[in-house]
Amino acid sequence: MTAKPPALPWEVAGALYVTGCTAYAAVRAVGAWPGDTVAVSAAAGGVGSIAVQLLRLRGARVIAIASGRHVGWLQAQGATVVAYGDGVEDRIRAAALASRSKWVVPGWLWAWPRSTASKSG
Repeated sequence: MTAKPPALPWEVAGALYVTGCTAYAAVRAVGAWPGDTVAVSAAAGGVGSIAVQLLRLRGARVIAIASGRHVGWLQAQGATVVAYGDGVEDRIRAAALASRSKWVVPGWLWAWPRSTASKSG
């Protein structure tokens, strides 16, 4: 437990619990281990930002999919940032250098072995 900061509204403080539980459940469901590469969509959002931090604590390499204004914060967490937009799938594949790759999207989960992710079109 921790004290609620005085400036934080109760509604926001209450929502943080749900956000944290969702991120924890997503990371656990993906089953990331040290050396895995995990792509996180919406990596600077509520669930995504917590998932990035939990994955890094597990020793996973994180490919963070986010807009350009979040690059600095995500890099400070140790993530490799990939920008949204045309060609995002190719940029994710190029960044996924580990032997096992997994995908985390807040609310949805996908996992695939590296060999599937690297098949050419």
